[in-house]
Amino acid sequence: MAELSTTPLTEQPSKITVMPSAGRAELYSQEAEEALLGAVLINAKAYFGVAKTLSADDFYFHRNAHVWKALGGLIENSEPVDIITVANKLKENAQLNPTDSQVFLTRLMAETPTSVHAWVYGQIVSRASSRRKMIAATDQIKTVISDLSVSEDKARKQADAIWLRAAADSQPVELTHIHDLLLKQMDHVENAMVSNQPAVMGVPTGIRSLDRMLDGLHKGRVYIVAGRPHNGKTGLLLTTALNASRLGSRVAIFNVADGDEHEVVRKLIGMEIGVSPHRLLTGRLTNEEWKRYVQAAGNIAKRDLFIMSKKGMSPRDMYLEARALQHEKGLDLVIVDYIQRVEAGAHVDPRIQSDPYRTMKFVSAAFSKMASSEMLNIPLMIGAQINRSSGGKRPDMSMIKGAGDVEENADVCLLVHRPGMYGKSGDVDPNITEVIAEKNKVTNMTGLLPCPTAQDTTRFFDLGERDNIG
Repeated sequence: MAELSTTPLTEQPSKITVMPSAGRAELYSQEAEEALLGAVLINAKAYFGVAKTLSADDFYFHRNAHVWKALGGLIENSEPVDIITVANKLKENAQLNPTDSQVFLTRLMAETPTSVHAWVYGQIVSRASSRRKMIAATDQIKTVISDLSVSEDKARKQADAIWLRAAADSQPVELTHIHDLLLKQMDHVENAMVSNQPAVMGVPTGIRSLDRMLDGLHKGRVYIVAGRPHNGKTGLLLTTALNASRLGSRVAIFNVADGDEHEVVRKLIGMEIGVSPHRLLTGRLTNEEWKRYVQAAGNIAKRDLFIMSKKGMSPRDMYLEARALQHEKGLDLVIVDYIQRVEAGAHVDPRIQSDPYRTMKFVSAAFSKMASSEMLNIPLMIGAQINRSSGGKRPDMSMIKGAGDVEENADVCLLVHRPGMYGKSGDVDPNITEVIAEKNKVTNMTGLLPCPTAQDTTRFFDLGERDNIG
């Protein structure tokens, strides 16, 4: 059993042993930590106002951290809180000697004048903890920058991610009264009416019928685009990237499937000028097509489109890249092609990495967190493969590989289907792709949209744009 140390408290800090110097902010407050513990011992209800922004890791002294954890364990299990119960809890956790801990707890209660100021004591502890975390982050950044085996670009991204994590830890989320939310909502609606902004609130896909159904692509939402091979899954993803960037959105494309960045670029330019990517690769262009190619390349080069092609990427890899891009340039939309090729990551439990089912469960949940994270908060549009064994019938969500977890963590599920690939000649229009919205938690609108699609470039159009199809 661990004994209660008789060493002076200033010699048993937790984690970081940085002492304040003259003219420098305090990095811990023994008085505030002990006053907070005493306040909760006096009135257990004081715990709830503080615990939402404070954990045991925020205490500088080990002993105080142990007591805070014991208090939380009792209170969250609706058990009584007093000197005896807390001392016994510490004993159960094999942390502090019960006899000495009772003496310590008695002193805390005796020296704490009131429980009313518990929140103030908690803020002092929290601010000191935040500063210690920032110092720890600075040390980590120094280590990363000093490692000459890491490229300068990678070191910069790692340093940015470290600092952003430290900053996020110091920005707790608070419950907001509906009165304040309604005021912000009214301001937003009024500004939208005055500015006569576009019809959709989210990032536009550029396909008007789809934008009307989805209201664009909204922040914090996950949009799954599922289809069989060669049915238009990648075509819809890249059409959206091309249209959204043309309308001013900043778009990042993560290609985890086959091909490199140059292949993605060929597909984008091919969509823009109506020439198949294969003809661009082989250079079989007419003089007129070459002129269109040069003009399109110049136009697209001015847009904020960022592309990364790499097999085996994990959600964490993409998050760090996206967060760094957002910090440096700004970011409005992330596109991933496609989810079944995404890996859990080397930092994840090997049991998850080796099990395809558990990998899909982990990856889909990670993408949901990534889209809605406070530090990113963007729409995430992800391709998904449909089981080949499903044949040529119109797909539904149950046919998605790993369907249960992929569908559960998605806000919108779009299924793409080209009937012309499966029907008899003349039965169906080969230039039409069905986009089926089977799940839509954003606007609740579902249904089937027939979208004209260029067969050689897989670009999607509105029904009114059929003349643009080659």
